[in-house]
Amino acid sequence: MPVAAAERRAFWLYWASTTTSYLGDGIRFVALPLLAATLTSSPAQVASIALAAGLPWPIFGLIAGVVVDRLDKNQLLLTTQAMRAALGFVTAFGVATGHVSLILLAVFAFTLNIGEVLYDIALHSYLPALVPEAMLQRANSRLITAEIRICFAGVTGWTAPPILAAIDASDDLTLTSGVSRSAAGQGAVYATAAAALAAAPADVLVDFTSAAAVRGNVRAAIEAGVHVVIGTSGLTADDYAEIDRLARDRGVGVIAAGNFSVMAAVLRHAAAMAARHLGHWEIIDYASDTKPDVPSGTARDLAETLGQVREPGSAVPLDELEGPVEARGAGIGGARVHSVRLPSFVVSTEVVFGGPGERLIMRHDPGLTPAPYVAGTLLAVRRVADAVGVRRGLDSLLFED
Repeated sequence: MPVAAAERRAFWLYWASTTTSYLGDGIRFVALPLLAATLTSSPAQVASIALAAGLPWPIFGLIAGVVVDRLDKNQLLLTTQAMRAALGFVTAFGVATGHVSLILLAVFAFTLNIGEVLYDIALHSYLPALVPEAMLQRANSRLITAEIRICFAGVTGWTAPPILAAIDASDDLTLTSGVSRSAAGQGAVYATAAAALAAAPADVLVDFTSAAAVRGNVRAAIEAGVHVVIGTSGLTADDYAEIDRLARDRGVGVIAAGNFSVMAAVLRHAAAMAARHLGHWEIIDYASDTKPDVPSGTARDLAETLGQVREPGSAVPLDELEGPVEARGAGIGGARVHSVRLPSFVVSTEVVFGGPGERLIMRHDPGLTPAPYVAGTLLAVRRVADAVGVRRGLDSLLFED
C-alpha cells in the first residue's frame, strides 16, 4: 500500500475510534448522574458522583503529562481504553444484578476518569506521529470537528446570550459547561474554568470574562489540552507570548481577538494595508463609562498590529510638551492611543492617518447589542484547532492570504 494511502487509512481509523470514544464519554456524562438518582433522592449525593468523576483532572492532569511522555502512546491508548471498557462492563453487570451502590459508583467514576486523563493527553500527543507535519493542521481540525464541545467562561455576561443561542441552534457545536462565579452550582456552571473542564469534557474554551480572570482560565484550558478562543480584553503582548509558548508546548490552538465582529476585523485588515503606505497615525478608543480596562482589547490589538507593519512617525517628543503628557494618551505599538469612556458607547474604534494636507479616518461603531460578535466567535471555535499556538485577530481567519 502506498505510504500516503496508508497514512490516510491510519488517520481515519484514528478519527473513527476517537469519535466513538467522545460519544461514549458524552453518554457516560449524562448516564452517571441519572443512575445515581435511582439510588438516592439526595441532590448532594448525586452531585458527589459528578465530583468524583471530575477529580482526576486537577489531581493527575500535570503528572499524567509527564507519564504519557515517557510511555509508548499507542500501547497506552489501547490499554486505557481496554481498562475503561472492563470497568464499564463490571458496572453494567452490577446494575443488572442489583449489586451497585453509591460508593461503588463513585469509585467507578473516579477510576474511569483517571483513564480518561491518560487517554486524552496521549490522544493529543499521538497525532503528530500518525500524519506528516504538513498535514497536521488539517488532521487536527478534522479530528475536533467530529464533535466540538464548548466550555463557555462568562456564561452570565453581556456577550453570552446570543452566542449561547447560536451554539444551541448549531448542528456541530454543543455546550458542555459554563463558568460564572455568580451562577456557580446552577446546572453545569462552575466557579472556575479548571473546575468546569474537570467536570465535563470540552474541546474549546471560549472566554468572555474579565482581565482579572482570563489569564487563569486560559492557563487551565491549555494545561488540560483544550483549545482556547479569547474574546476578553486586557491581555498584553507579553501575555500572548507566554500563552503562545504554553500552547505550543501542549499542542493546542489559541485564537484571540479584542473584537470578534467581522466589520472590526475588516477595519483592522484595511488599517494594516494603509499603514504600509501612510506613515502617521493615532488611535481613539471609545467605550462605556463602566469599562475598567484601558485601552480596549480592540484598540490595543489594532495598535500592536499596525506597529508590526511599521513604527508611525513621531510628533513633538513627550519630554518637549508644554502641559500634562497624559493628554497625549498611552504609547502602544509606537502609536498614541486615547481612551474615551462615556455612556452610550459599547466599543468603538477609530484610527486616524494623517499626511500633508489630508487625513484618512477609519472607524468601527457597533450597536448596543452583542449580536455583531456571534458569527466571528463561532468561526473561531470551528477553526481554532487548525494551527498550534496563538493567532491574534479574527482577520487571521478571514484574510489568510
